[in-house]
Amino acid sequence: MVMKIDIKTKLPGPKVRSIFKDGFKKHLGVVGVYYPFIYGGNGSGCYVEDIDGNTFLDMSSQVAVLPLGYNHPRLCKVTEKYAGKSPVKGAGQDFYVIEHLELAEELVSITPERLDAVFFSNSGAESIENAIKIAYKFKECAKIGISCEGAFHGRTLGALSLTNSKSVHKDGFPEIPVKRIPFCIKEEYLRSNIRAVERIFKQETSPKNIAYLIVEVVQGEGGYNIENKEYLKYLREKTLEYNIPLIIDEVQTGLGRTGKWWSYEHYDIEPDILTMAKALQVGATVANREYFPKENGVLSNTWGGGDMIDLAIGKEIIRTIKEDNLIENAKNMGKYALKRLKEIEETYNIVKNARGLGLMLAIDFDATETLGELVQRNYKKGMLTLPCGDKTLRMLPPLIVSEEEINIAMQILEDNIKQIESNL
Repeated sequence: MVMKIDIKTKLPGPKVRSIFKDGFKKHLGVVGVYYPFIYGGNGSGCYVEDIDGNTFLDMSSQVAVLPLGYNHPRLCKVTEKYAGKSPVKGAGQDFYVIEHLELAEELVSITPERLDAVFFSNSGAESIENAIKIAYKFKECAKIGISCEGAFHGRTLGALSLTNSKSVHKDGFPEIPVKRIPFCIKEEYLRSNIRAVERIFKQETSPKNIAYLIVEVVQGEGGYNIENKEYLKYLREKTLEYNIPLIIDEVQTGLGRTGKWWSYEHYDIEPDILTMAKALQVGATVANREYFPKENGVLSNTWGGGDMIDLAIGKEIIRTIKEDNLIENAKNMGKYALKRLKEIEETYNIVKNARGLGLMLAIDFDATETLGELVQRNYKKGMLTLPCGDKTLRMLPPLIVSEEEINIAMQILEDNIKQIESNL
């Protein structure tokens, strides 16, 4: 099916507007969206249709959940296999299904050889919870974690303690013990950031008390900030020196999003524990088998880890990325999209700091209000985009995106930026 942007109604459309007003806001505990959109079931590639029949270009991949876009034929074939069958969800990993093994085998084929064991869960936050549990058990005398300023690792209480993105996430909730280190973006901050880390190890606590250090290579909700390469290599050296497990959070960056299977591969390092979700369709925590607790019942065993369809789709996504060479496409299309973003940056005063790694792309705006207006204008023009951080627009299209679709997206983006700037 060949699709293109086609807005047939005033946005939001009448069905969407009615359901939000009389349904979601009435019956759901929290309704927080940047724009009213309800998926209608139809879509193809990077295009998606709402329940009013309006077709949008999705440059968000539903926050990296859809690496193959909408209704990819290989994934539709997987779901057809389970049609008419029940149940399609087992009791996590208390009752195994063959799909557990099939996805695990596929997953460890794209991780470092020493990361040879997997534990599945429901979500990214749960993959983080299990990662820190693994680290605590591995280094039982240590009770303190380290995470980065600006980090986002989830909103369950353990993961939330590691999060440092927005105060609204954390206000009023208890936390486990965590030290905070800088997230180094620029070379000019490298020495001072390293000194801050050294201060923790030499003055604030003994490295023996540190159970783990967790980091995102590209901060997601924190603003699509890209870690300085020398700084991350320094953190890896220190964690090895002090026998501190290094956890890398690949929930938003993993499975080819950055032009490699894993974002840390750009930095010539390997983690001790790896977390992922989103594009994988289930949460997963991967480490060497020796890291995992020997006792049953220690890790968070969830129903989502027993969803047969999600497990099967995750396996097929990995195979499709391999066979269709989509990591190379992410790399090439990411370079092209970043070039276009930098051209926009050079032309308009209200934008700055265009950046990206593969198909994780971002550009900053002069004010939060400007960003909010832009996201709404993009929506009205038929393009789905999302903010992150305080003033950042992120763009993360499916890995199948074409140069033509990037050109369409950049034209809409530039037209809207031009209009906003002319109104100032």
